[in-house]
Amino acid sequence: MRKHFRTVVSLLDVLEAGACFAGLVTILALISANVFMRYVMGAPLAWTHEVVMYLFTISSLMGISTAYRRQRHLQLQGLLTFLPAPGARIVRIAVFFALLALLLFLASKAWDLNQLYSRFKSPLNRMPRSILSTGLLWALGSMALSTLYFIVELLAEGRIRRIDILERMGIAGDLSRMKGPDAHPDEAMEAES
Repeated sequence: MRKHFRTVVSLLDVLEAGACFAGLVTILALISANVFMRYVMGAPLAWTHEVVMYLFTISSLMGISTAYRRQRHLQLQGLLTFLPAPGARIVRIAVFFALLALLLFLASKAWDLNQLYSRFKSPLNRMPRSILSTGLLWALGSMALSTLYFIVELLAEGRIRRIDILERMGIAGDLSRMKGPDAHPDEAMEAES
């Protein structure tokens, strides 16, 4: 069961990373096309600004959940360094449970926002405003699923196994292979023991 859960979380990671990449490439293409149309052809594309705004917002939200899932975000580990390994594990599990509760609460509020925004359309493109709140709902749900995965891993193994599917595919960046004091917190704990 845990292996299947890890596979689902890994596939979600690939999906979100791919969506972020596609969103940023599309943003670049739309802005480039608008610059060409505005300054070369003298007829700017009025609709691109709004589409770029939507894509940038959704890509940013998915990027946040991807960084969280990969544990590539700011973490304050000060308290954990003074605790013995079992105590640090208990604190981490408690923090993840509190974070899961917070994410689920925020997701319920994002759902309410989505219901409200579904009644409104953008003035220029007539795009539904709920696209933005759907991106927020997706990111919060994805982070909640990742948090649940972290809890399962901590309860089962005492550590979080990194989501490394992109690394195994050979397309991860250099930050995925950091060593030393800037390495992933779980890897640093393993090196100390």
